[in-house]
Amino acid sequence: DGNGQNDTYGYCAYIEGSGLANAGIGTRFDWIYGAYGVAGVWNLSSADAVGLNVRSPEFMKAVDYIKTLNDEKVIDPDWPTLKKDEFRARWKQGKCGMMHENFAALANQSNYKDFDTNFPDGQWVAMDAPTGPDGKSSMGVVAKTARIYAVSQKAIDEGKGPAIARLLEWMASDEGYYLLGFGVEGVNYKLDADGFITTEGLDDAAKWTSKEAQPLTQLANMVYIFSDVEMQARYVAYKTTNGRDMDPKAYYAEFQKKPFTEATGQSVINPPANAADFVRFYSENIVQFVLGQKPLTEDAWAEFIATLDSLGAKELEAAAKETLLQAGFVK
Repeated sequence: DGNGQNDTYGYCAYIEGSGLANAGIGTRFDWIYGAYGVAGVWNLSSADAVGLNVRSPEFMKAVDYIKTLNDEKVIDPDWPTLKKDEFRARWKQGKCGMMHENFAALANQSNYKDFDTNFPDGQWVAMDAPTGPDGKSSMGVVAKTARIYAVSQKAIDEGKGPAIARLLEWMASDEGYYLLGFGVEGVNYKLDADGFITTEGLDDAAKWTSKEAQPLTQLANMVYIFSDVEMQARYVAYKTTNGRDMDPKAYYAEFQKKPFTEATGQSVINPPANAADFVRFYSENIVQFVLGQKPLTEDAWAEFIATLDSLGAKELEAAAKETLLQAGFVK
């Protein structure tokens, strides 16, 4: 606590995400649940196991550990109310010893510059996933990148289906990928000797990265596939204030070496009709347990689970299992 104000913490976080897949206190705490073998909302390890992780005794133990961090003031006490931008402002101000952060949000030059200015000798190191009491570890859940597009019945009825299919096929071609992702070659980007994107020698306003060019690449997220060309173009290496090499891709590569829990299947699980009430009750109770607003006892936990069941948890799990089996995500 360099400034003597008692405002530096061992861990910083905020409640990230919304919806069923992010119910509870969000992905910034997933590494703790991972140490207990219950990362994420769902257990998708097999067809027989499909269900909410909250039913596992290990889930309650993970909540208890997070409560300990909160009780002992290891974690920034503002975490339940912080917004993403506030969280990021704090680590850039040196208030956080550890955090769970996206590699680009951490290491891209535009994001890192404030921390670099404040702490030119400071470095963020990608740490291993902590190991829990039974030897388990996971940084959290990971879902393979996928895009699901829907075509309106009206468009199909009007005979536009084949044309839409041709558009999507073109977008997946090299021509469509480069045009939508980076603009016109020779105008918005060039290819260097290694085939990587460069903007060297181009007018600033014409570069695919410029504000002026954004209308030309507004559909880029429909074609990006994390190719080497794309990674090299989007996450550029640079030097810090002190001349240290900084490469966002190096953080990405290091993060990729860590253990994660496969959870792509959660993307096809349909939320229940009362999703808003279900997720609200689930999330609010986890927060209350961690903050000590509700006693974290076996009886209180059993009551919590029983109320989830009264809100349709068992029906949700049964429907999820059926969907996952049909889609081939579990066996």
